Amino acid sequence: MAETGGPSPRHFHTAVWTGSEMIVWGGGNDRQTFADGARYSPSTDTWRPISPPVNLGARQHQSAVWTGRLMIVWGGANIANAVFYRDGARYDPVTDTWAGTNPTGAPSARGEHSAVWTGSEMVIWGGVGTGGTPLKTGARYNLMRDEWLPVTQTGAPDARHGQVDAWNGRQVVIWGGQGANGQPLATGGRYEPAGDTWSPIPTAGAPTARTGHVGVWTGNALFVWGGKGIMDAFYRDGALFVGGNGTGGTGGTGGTGGTGGTGGTGGAGGRGGGGGAGGMGGNGGLGGAGGMGGRAGAGGVGGNGGLGGNGGQGGNGGMMGGGNAWRAVTTSSAPTARIGHSAVWTGSEVIVWGGRDASGAALPTGGRYDPVQDRWVTMSVIDAAEPRSGQRACWAGNQMLVTGGDGSNPMMPPVRGGRYRPE
Repeated sequence: MAETGGPSPRHFHTAVWTGSEMIVWGGGNDRQTFADGARYSPSTDTWRPISPPVNLGARQHQSAVWTGRLMIVWGGANIANAVFYRDGARYDPVTDTWAGTNPTGAPSARGEHSAVWTGSEMVIWGGVGTGGTPLKTGARYNLMRDEWLPVTQTGAPDARHGQVDAWNGRQVVIWGGQGANGQPLATGGRYEPAGDTWSPIPTAGAPTARTGHVGVWTGNALFVWGGKGIMDAFYRDGALFVGGNGTGGTGGTGGTGGTGGTGGTGGAGGRGGGGGAGGMGGNGGLGGAGGMGGRAGAGGVGGNGGLGGNGGQGGNGGMMGGGNAWRAVTTSSAPTARIGHSAVWTGSEVIVWGGRDASGAALPTGGRYDPVQDRWVTMSVIDAAEPRSGQRACWAGNQMLVTGGDGSNPMMPPVRGGRYRPE
């Protein structure tokens, strides 16, 4: 990745992918906090500056989401003077302009919070506020109306910061992080904006309590991996939580019965998926029963004079469908234990890279995880980016973009980013 025109070395910044560029903003280093950023185009391997925001102070530990048209930056802290923020701004890369977000009704000042884009709203929850107090409050920012709506605390998870989060198409999913007195957590919750309600995440099968882990949505599950727990134990394990709207495959249609015969039963759908339609009965025959699945399969069509088959029984939502359960991630060939690593979803794999091990050494290693096969593949270290932790990573359609972070020498953070293309 080119250096010229790029942001100065930093950590605790934000990075979003727009579909054609990665926008990096804010963050800091051991000497200062930044209120600037830049845009990177992988197609040309070039950086270009972005205009400075108006009335948005320098900060790190802020959040940023991409709405499909705008980047929304919110919250964060200026570590140098211990000031936490409850303001934000919207950046339009087409016009290279900023506009502030309405402060009325915004959550209290905080950093290290969750910020999730739902398609129409940005949900802010948790984080750490003034005095280092973990929070269990939040609010929803409606972009079209430029207004904040409250998020109920009824049924909300315990206060925390450093949790992982994702949008499953209907709910904000939150898990893990650091609670009161720095205690790692093994709990979470799901927030549904439509009803302003929380529901718990089961603890059975969940990873051990941890912070410094990664979490990424795979299309039908929240992938959680790595981090450290009680007594600073470092982990190289994880799990997939399926609690969203993913659907299993639809079962096949049953075969057509011969004259006077019964049509075949439709195939069972994948857990959470639809059962297959029953087969067509032959002349005078009975249509086959619909297959069992997450949704009832259609009954078969009766032949001439035949009786239509019964619809299949709807099965429970399952492991890779709309269920509510954890599935362990294999440790075979998994990367070494670490914290401060990054993770991106490619559409078929999770790429985990970088971080820091228990000795404090920054790592240039990683792995690619296939959730369907439950299999890890070790990443090449040839021409890898400099070892680092706390970096930000984006998936750019055919490659992973990495920027910022802390290197092996905290006083000399990495300058260059990196690009990784899977095999």
